[in-house]
Amino acid sequence: MQAVTFEASCPFEIGDKIQTGKRVHTITDIVCMHHVKNREIKFLYELDNNRKLVFLAFAKEIEDAE
Repeated sequence: MQAVTFEASCPFEIGDKIQTGKRVHTITDIVCMHHVKNREIKFLYELDNNRKLVFLAFAKEIEDAE
């Protein structure tokens, strides 16, 4: 097996609120996926504790309305 290292920075943190379309979601988990063959790093997110991982291509963090 080949050993690899990588350095990545996730654009979001757990607890951040994001808007997708007209819905507002809370990020409840983050998975970092590293593809060794093509040297690609992707982040997958669980939203609202729904146990499904999604890739957020164009989501933006929203500010709390406090």
